[in-house]
Amino acid sequence: MVVPVKLPEDNLEPNAAPSVEPEERGTMMHKSANTLKKQNAPNVQQKKQNAPNVQQKNQNAPNVQKKNQNAPNVQKKNQNAPNVQKKNQNAPNVQKKNQNAPNVQKKNQNALNVQKKKQNANETTEGSKMKGLTPYQGNSRACGMFYCEKCNKFWFSGNSWANCYQKCKGCNGEIYPYAQFPPEKSEGSRWYIPPHPQHMCQKCKQLRRSCVDRY
Repeated sequence: MVVPVKLPEDNLEPNAAPSVEPEERGTMMHKSANTLKKQNAPNVQQKKQNAPNVQQKNQNAPNVQKKNQNAPNVQKKNQNAPNVQKKNQNAPNVQKKNQNAPNVQKKNQNALNVQKKKQNANETTEGSKMKGLTPYQGNSRACGMFYCEKCNKFWFSGNSWANCYQKCKGCNGEIYPYAQFPPEKSEGSRWYIPPHPQHMCQKCKQLRRSCVDRY
């Protein structure tokens, strides 16, 4: 009688994994590492490409910090922007004012000149009232023309003096001559000379005699 012999393959369980030799395992691990490298190769290339950008970011980091520090100043500038716009809008007015400044100075100078002229005019009028009561301001006798506004009367006198009046015969008012000129010698002789009214002549009153007999 023949007895069957069991081979080693028959002893394997149906679900057991086949045994692998060490050499085959090394090759499989090497293949798996290569496949992982190939799969990660694009990511590595992207990292290499992004490396300059990262460096730039690192270089720009101080600038970013400065920007963050300057952010409050930027906000202040933005707040002051309306004021700057107003200043720009007012700039033409400032230029006009600067252009008009010489005219203003001229006006001020002219105003001072006008004031000086008024002062001088007042001084002259006051002086004329005090000193120049008559057109002639000498010491000699002169011929004078008189006019009384109240009586509407004119008269001529050959004995007129500086700053001296003669009284009007109609209203007895003190009238100063409005025109005076030096006496002229007549060619012919006058047959009648009217008497000089001493009581109506200021010069006669000052001399206490007739002013005709002075010279």
